[in-house]
This record gives sequence, structure tokens and C-alpha cells, in this order.
Amino acid sequence: MFSYLMMMFHQVLECIRGERFSDLVRKRIYKDRVLVPAEMDLIGEIPFFGHKNQNYQFVEVRLEDLENKKFTYAIPSRYYKALRNLKKGFRNFAILTCGVVVGDVWSTATEPCGKPYPHGDAYITGLCCEEWEIYAFDMAIESSFRGKNLAVPLQRFLQSTLKGEGYKKVYGYYWEDNLSALWMHRLLKFKEYPKRQVTRVLMYYKVEDYDYANQPVIFRDIITVNEEYCWDYKNCSEETKTTCLAFIQSEKQCWELFMEDGALREKCKTCQFRMANMPASKVLA
Repeated sequence: MFSYLMMMFHQVLECIRGERFSDLVRKRIYKDRVLVPAEMDLIGEIPFFGHKNQNYQFVEVRLEDLENKKFTYAIPSRYYKALRNLKKGFRNFAILTCGVVVGDVWSTATEPCGKPYPHGDAYITGLCCEEWEIYAFDMAIESSFRGKNLAVPLQRFLQSTLKGEGYKKVYGYYWEDNLSALWMHRLLKFKEYPKRQVTRVLMYYKVEDYDYANQPVIFRDIITVNEEYCWDYKNCSEETKTTCLAFIQSEKQCWELFMEDGALREKCKTCQFRMANMPASKVLA
């Protein structure tokens, strides 16, 4: 209980200091938020090359590491979460630099025979693990380390470690409005399941299948009407395309994906490619 209260205290403190208190509220109160369950098959090759910056280390944190003060956490609330979750039997995979955890992700565990322990997100995700399958959740990167390409190798480290232990599949999910998570899951080629629509008020959840029929059709006409995409217009290389959100999430146009605070970027307002496509997307005005 102490570690839980300390975790909550530091989460509030971190949000206030970072002027992100609305983020904390939004995690616990939302309506019709779209969740995308996903899985990664570990049968094939799962290479892990670390990070090009050798100062980053990838480790699995164990309870004795925290008890012996081997590591500290750049995000204080993650330290108390680690104390609480490790005692529950969850597993913590982390990125270290100079002995400080700057990013981490969690997974469930199994019995030695591979029988999975249940996870609390099964209700909202609809995902259930079988033998030698595991559920990964709750990745966080400290704000000053975001944008340094740490999320993909961290997820790859988790997958590679689990594959080496004989696991066959990793499950997880992301929120459709979280573009960083969307980019990571699609770049790693996760298989996506049908979307779910979730409403939450504190500890109360309401979960429904995503209603495609009643969603406003904003982008579908663009895809069928126009043969050219922004990456064709700009003649992007294959390497550039495979790391671009507009290419990964091709059902949306680039200017919509890269909006800033809900508004078009200045360079998008005068983009000739966007202007050429505006007649088919007038609803975006």
C-alpha cells in the first residue's frame, strides 16, 4: 500500500511540475477512446542490436536490484511502481544510462511450466494468454529522453529476451490517438486485432466493439480518389518511408497526422500536395 500511495503522489507531482496535470486526469477519465489490441509472434527471428549510442544499456530489473539500490529511476513514480509490481511477480525491462533507468516496460510472468498468470487488462483488451505467451504493458520513457529512438529497441529487448526463454507470443495494446505507440507497433510489425472503444471514469470501465459503421468518413474518399500519396509526391526513399507515420498509417493524410495542438502546421497550410487534395477532403477545413 505504501508503494502505491507513493507512486500516486509522485505521479501527481510529476504532472504538476511538467504542467501536464491534464494528462493524469485524461488517463483516468475519458469517453469512447479507441484501443487497438495487438500481438507479436516470436516464432521467427527476433534480432536485438541494442542502441547506436553505447551509453544506453538494456537490462531486466529485479527486486533485489532495487533493494540493494543498484539502480535509480529518472521518473520517481516508476521506482515506486517497480517496487509494487516486482513484488507482484511482474517483470521489468529497462533502459539504463549511468545507472539511471530512463525508460522501462512491463510484462506479466508465467509459472515454470509456461502457464500464464492472468493480467488486469484482459477485460478492456479482450486478450488472453495461452501457455508460453505473455502480455507486455505500460511503457514509459522519461521526457528528456523521448525522441532518441529508445522505444523500439526497448520493446525489441523485451521480445528477444522472452523468445530466448521459450516464449512464443507477446500481446499488448496501444491507444489509437497515441501516435508514438502506433508508430512503434507498426514499425515492429505487430498484428492488430479489431479495435475496442473504451470509456473510463476512475475505476469504472465500459468496453464495446468499435463501431466502424457510425464513424465519420473523412479519409476513405481520399484513398480511393487519389492515386498519389505524399511520399510519392516527395519521392521519399524506402528507408524514409518505413520510419514515417504517414506511410505506416496510410489511411490518414500526412497533414492530419502531424497536426500541432489540433491545428495545421504552418508548412502544411501552403503545401501544394495538400492543396491539390483539398477538394476530396473539404471536411478537414
